[in-house]
Amino acid sequence: MRINTNVSSITAQESAVNTNKNIKSSLEKLSSGLRINKASDDASGLAIADKLRTQATSINQGVSNGNSAVTLLQIADKSMAEQSNILDTVKSKLIQANTDTTSPDGRESIRKDIVKLLEQLDNIAEQTNYNGNVLLQKSAEDTGLSEELSFQIGESKRDLISNTAVQSNTDGLGSKVDYASGSEIAQGEKVTLAASGTITLKGSDSSDANTVENVTLAGDVDSLDLTAGMTISGVNADTKAILDAAVTAGDLTESGGTYTVTDAGQGKSLDLSSVDDVAATVQISTTGDTGTTASYSKGDVIDSATVTTGSALDTALKDTNKFTEVSTGSGIYLAKTSGSLDIEVGESIDLTTPTVVDGTTGGDFSAGDVIKVNSVATGGLLDNALKNSSLFSTGSTTGTYVVKEDFTAGSIFLGDGDSITITAGSPVTVANQATTGSGLTESNLQYNGSTAYRENTTGSTDQINSDQATGGSQINASGEDEISFTLTAAGAGSTGGTNVNVLEGDIITFTDDSSATGGDQMSMDILESGNYYHLGGNKYQAISDNTIEMDTNDVLNVTRKVGGSGAETDFKGATATTTAGAGSADAVVKLTTSSTVDVTNNDTTAGNKLTIGGTGISNGELQLSALASLKEGELTKELADSFQSVVDDAITDLNGYRGDIGSTQNQVESAVRNLMTQATNVKAAESIIRDVDYAQESANFNKQNIIAQAGSYAMSQANATQQNVLRLLQ
Repeated sequence: MRINTNVSSITAQESAVNTNKNIKSSLEKLSSGLRINKASDDASGLAIADKLRTQATSINQGVSNGNSAVTLLQIADKSMAEQSNILDTVKSKLIQANTDTTSPDGRESIRKDIVKLLEQLDNIAEQTNYNGNVLLQKSAEDTGLSEELSFQIGESKRDLISNTAVQSNTDGLGSKVDYASGSEIAQGEKVTLAASGTITLKGSDSSDANTVENVTLAGDVDSLDLTAGMTISGVNADTKAILDAAVTAGDLTESGGTYTVTDAGQGKSLDLSSVDDVAATVQISTTGDTGTTASYSKGDVIDSATVTTGSALDTALKDTNKFTEVSTGSGIYLAKTSGSLDIEVGESIDLTTPTVVDGTTGGDFSAGDVIKVNSVATGGLLDNALKNSSLFSTGSTTGTYVVKEDFTAGSIFLGDGDSITITAGSPVTVANQATTGSGLTESNLQYNGSTAYRENTTGSTDQINSDQATGGSQINASGEDEISFTLTAAGAGSTGGTNVNVLEGDIITFTDDSSATGGDQMSMDILESGNYYHLGGNKYQAISDNTIEMDTNDVLNVTRKVGGSGAETDFKGATATTTAGAGSADAVVKLTTSSTVDVTNNDTTAGNKLTIGGTGISNGELQLSALASLKEGELTKELADSFQSVVDDAITDLNGYRGDIGSTQNQVESAVRNLMTQATNVKAAESIIRDVDYAQESANFNKQNIIAQAGSYAMSQANATQQNVLRLLQ
């Protein structure tokens, strides 16, 4: 039996400590209600629970956003409901004015009432807002189309619900329809167009360039631009007389009542301003002509925008005796000779006479010349050339390229949109740095941080070595180029030491061998001369040209900027001119009108589209603003009749806006209900991971309590057992 080490007691103590830790952890969980109070409780569970908590928080904010959106939409809807009441009243008053039982004085009273009602309609549009955001027009001062409403209803930035823009005022409600450039006229659809400028109707054929585009025009056509191959038929007598005169002039031909535009009529405009109604139907079909020819000169650049495989144009461009493709598959060709190209219907090319930039020496570019790109046309000649790594290397500054020594192409071609600045590389002599003394050696001479360098000798790929450095060599440098070298003083040295030239701007580090003859002479030259800035650590920069005296075993490391003394020259590319093949797949009809023209798309070919081009094009109808601006005595029975359709269309527009808002509100409310369900489920998922199970944990706590009590008893028994040793000593 032993008394110095009571192993049984120590074991009991260890168990008691662990049990107390378990009791502490259990009490922490029971008191906080959380199974995970710190990361060590369950590291992976904590990560999952925190992510679920963030998700639930985001969803709840989405619910809040949705409830706010519903409120906003209801504000807009209720305001437009009052506007709808105003329009109902205006319509009834116009009906009252459109009867002979109403006197002129009565119509004037009606006009005043209508003006006030429409003024209030605009006031509602101006004043309706949510948190300062105007809802029914662009702003309180701007009556244009409002911004599109967008609400994030969910945890992701992609969970957006949008409502269309609104212009619920007298400028936005009524019969007027505005057509933006590119608006489509569906096949078989008729629209009414009016404009102060030129109306362009463009038909796009999806496949065949010769497919006929068929458009019917009816109404006040003042002029019609002619295109070779265009046909016009179905005209009335007045229009026929004008077309017959154009036949006499040689601009048109006629057969069976169908007029065809000749090459002589190409580009001319047909004056129809004297005709009030062009025809019941005017059919215009554009089929294109038989092609065209484009002349080019030596050095011109041809971009084959649209080329038919196997055509004469395709064959000509692939003739290597006449053209060189800039890079395989680029479709850009450089003309070796002058000549012409036959372009078929549906084909087109871009033909450019480029700016030719010669190098700095005899038409070639010297190694080290730097080309700074100011602007470049993607896929153009300059872009393709600079991407050729055998000709250029990327400079240290973004957008710069350094000419390699093997680039002797002679010229760079700049097209439309290209602009560069060339800095000529300057020859730099690398000579022995010692001016007096002997025994100085150079090692580790580098160009731009590399032992490779470009020597001013054609075809040389050697490295500068000690012999070349001592004898002196030249390299071409430009821009940020630099050389670095290490100088070590060798030999017995002398009292005079070895003098080394350091130039202004040189950055140096040094090792001064104080045991050598002369002691700390180099340190004195650098640290005490006032000729150097201390850059930190053991690095210094020369303020001016000066001399450093080195003794045996002294080491000097020098980094020197060597480039950038060459002249800079700016070059800009020539403006590109385009020669397109006549009769492309797009049929274009241009017309003007001082009133309105009905346009019908008669095309039946699948995939074809008819689009409207031009500015300020509408259907020529009126908005409520025209009714609101009537002056005293201007409301007549006839106007009361015509404005009824304007108000009807305004009510239709307003109902459309309200319908969009109602649909958006239903969508938002549905999203909110779904999010609320999601939030409940996510919180439940988090609770399973994070919250404590009281039944389980209280049982665990009671168990640990019992173990603690048993441990205390065991510890007391272990201590009591040692007292049995006393009996051996009696």
